[in-house]
Amino acid sequence: MDIIKNLSEEEITQLRDIFEESAEGLDVRSFELALSTACSKPTRSVNLAHLRLKELFSEIDVSGDGYVSWDEFIMYIINRTDGRNKVASATGLDGVIKSYQLGEVHDEDIPKTVVRMEYIPFMDKIVKVVRQERGGSSRVRILQNDLNLTPYFDIPRQGESQAVAFTFIPPGPRCHTDNTLAISYNDSYLRFFDMAKKRITMNNETRMVKSVRLSESQTCLKWSSRYNRLVMGSRTGIVSVIHPDEMQVYNQEKLHGLLISDMAIDDSLLFTASVDPIGSVKCVDLQRNVVRYELDDHQQGATMIAVNSSYQTLFSCGFELHVVSHAMLMPKVKPWKLLDTARPHRGRITQLQLVPNTPQLFSSDSCGLTKLWDIRMNSCVQNILPPKDELDITPPEQSAASSMCVIGPSKRVIINGRNTAIYCYEGAVDPSVADEVPAQIVLVNSSMQTVLSIHQSTIKMWDLQTGEI
Repeated sequence: MDIIKNLSEEEITQLRDIFEESAEGLDVRSFELALSTACSKPTRSVNLAHLRLKELFSEIDVSGDGYVSWDEFIMYIINRTDGRNKVASATGLDGVIKSYQLGEVHDEDIPKTVVRMEYIPFMDKIVKVVRQERGGSSRVRILQNDLNLTPYFDIPRQGESQAVAFTFIPPGPRCHTDNTLAISYNDSYLRFFDMAKKRITMNNETRMVKSVRLSESQTCLKWSSRYNRLVMGSRTGIVSVIHPDEMQVYNQEKLHGLLISDMAIDDSLLFTASVDPIGSVKCVDLQRNVVRYELDDHQQGATMIAVNSSYQTLFSCGFELHVVSHAMLMPKVKPWKLLDTARPHRGRITQLQLVPNTPQLFSSDSCGLTKLWDIRMNSCVQNILPPKDELDITPPEQSAASSMCVIGPSKRVIINGRNTAIYCYEGAVDPSVADEVPAQIVLVNSSMQTVLSIHQSTIKMWDLQTGEI
């Protein structure tokens, strides 16, 4: 397994080409020859007798047809990640994904002004950023985690400045600026606000702990609990690692030529996305301060990324109509594209959110369609359309999700667009749009745009356009 992970990009490409020469895949003899050739380079001291290639072939060929395809080979490697099976068993990652049902719809805010919403697990609260429709200032509100999204308290407005990014700094023994919400504004200020609700004003607003003027606005903020450091990404592509108490810069490097659009942290690894088409996604080792690898999957740059630690998978999207999936253990391998041929995304991806401790991924496009993916199979399992208004005259471009919030513990997803819609998981299943009974046979009629699903006791016909019976 280790020798396969350490193959060079050229060797992996050669190995993939050998697999793809046959439509069925490789039989056991061809499989042994291909891997023996790849693992017997002069620079590799590998005892081929100990590779047990026949046993490996049998483990990968779960269907028993006598052939192993390239996709089966790669998925086997990913599935053998240390600790993954234990995590899957403990968290139910191997369960059947059910559907999300519409719970509540709120219309208190002007459409498309909720530019960001994020759940803070430590506080069990939701942070919402509301921006004025025509520029102007923004308002940051802290909400209760309930179906009514009850206001908890507000962050005071900062004149005409707009909140660009934020992150929560949890309580910790080695940080005095803890239990605060760090917010970056477009006036180049980084401000810290008390989240302990110990200093609330008469206007139900918390107080600012401190404010720091930076050389430029920061477009991304992430807190690293492992190193107790604040990681910042700027509009000019510079990544800085600082301690919030003394604001001392420990590391600073220009990773991208253009704006950093998103960041994600997985243990000691930092993943950055940029609208720079060259090296649009990069993986940085925070401990060694080196770039491990960079990816060029988006011609116009990447806008969002998401990392699933349990499945060691990196997801990214840009201005294309699909999501790209990379195996983090083998970044040199050709990525998968999350495409739903039955009902694909019609606009660029505007939202990308993982559901914690599950194999679920949400993607939403500029035409208002939200899709739920099972990342184990890279397949779409549910389509979600915005709730219709009474007249149903809203243009598609105004139905796009401006922000999305996934709440893992309560298994809810909040989609903000022309209204705020809350979808609940494991609720009462609507039989017109979902079926918990496994289908034994599924037939697709492309000319009639229908799907016929045959279950143990029923036969159902589904509309591909609406997803309903």
